[in-house]
Parts: sequence; structure tokens; C-alpha cells
Amino acid sequence: MSLLYTFRCVCFAIYAYVVVTFPEIIPWHKRLFALTFWCLLLNVFYFAACTLFDYDVILSLFNNPKPKQAKKVKEITKVTKSEVLHPMFRSLCFPVSIVVSALFWGIYAVDRELIFPKSLDGLITPLINHIQHTFPVVSCSLEALLVDHYKYGGSNFFDLALVGTLALMYITLIFATRIFLGFWVYPVLAVLQVPYKLLLV
Repeated sequence: MSLLYTFRCVCFAIYAYVVVTFPEIIPWHKRLFALTFWCLLLNVFYFAACTLFDYDVILSLFNNPKPKQAKKVKEITKVTKSEVLHPMFRSLCFPVSIVVSALFWGIYAVDRELIFPKSLDGLITPLINHIQHTFPVVSCSLEALLVDHYKYGGSNFFDLALVGTLALMYITLIFATRIFLGFWVYPVLAVLQVPYKLLLV
């Protein structure tokens, strides 16, 4: 088992732990408003797919695989990684993880009540908080160091279009929540003037 595969398994286990245990703290429908949750889902899906679509792992499921089977498995894993996983990491997982960690800890350093009120301390443990807001940038940075995701092709335009689409979806969700449900997803948005709201989102 390679170092990269072990690393990805550990990352998947950590993210899966939060996804499974966190609904006990905050209901699923409320979590969907948070970019942190979107980041969590992106990373758990990415690292899960990386562990499942590993050539050696899939090949080990066969009993004495024939050359044709091995070739077919290699083709499937290659296409999955080049067409799905590498673009997903470049355009979604990595940038969203950077944004989540930078914004959360940046606002937290200025005034934690605007992003993570003290009232949540009894609900969300420091471990869960760090897995959600610190671990994404750590895991994705290590992944980027271990694997050159641009080596396998890809288009900068496609990557920008993908992350731009996700950003547009989330901005729409933020303002729709304010208009139709009457509250801002993050307390910091309630105290900012309109130009700063637009700049932040």
C-alpha cells in the first residue's frame, strides 16, 4: 500500500467521521446553508473516490486477474481520474478548502461572534471545528504536493467555469435565504454594508 493511498484513506476516514456524527449536533437541512458543509461533502466524495478507483485496489478484487481484465481496470481508473477526479480537485476541492479556512479563521481572528459564536462551543467540539475549518486546507495542500493534478491535462477555462458555477450557486443560496427565510447564513453578513457584503460573498 503506497503512502499516497494511505494518506487518502486517512483523509476519507476523518471527513466521513464528521459527516456521520455531525447531524446529531445540527440538522441536515440547516447544514446545507454553510459553505463549510459543501466543502466537507466535496472532500469526502473526492477522497472516497480516490480510494475506490485505485488500480491496485480494484485489481485485488479479482482472483488471478486475466490480462484483459487488468487492462480494462487500468482504462477505467485512468479515465475516472483524468476526467473526474483531477478536474474536481483542481477546480472545486482545493479552492473551496482554501476559501473556507481563510475566511473562517480570518473572521474568527477579528470577532469570533461574527462567524462562530461562543454559544456553539457546547455543541461543536474543537476537534470537529478544526476538521471542518483547518483540516481541509491541510489535506488539500498535502494532496497537491503529492500529486501534480495539472500533469494529466485539463483546461483552465473549464476549471474556472466549474468553480464559478459553484460560487454562483452558493451566492444565490445566501441571498435567497435572506429574502425568503429572513436571515443571513453567517452573522457577519448582518453587520456589513452592502458593498462589503458583495465583496465578501
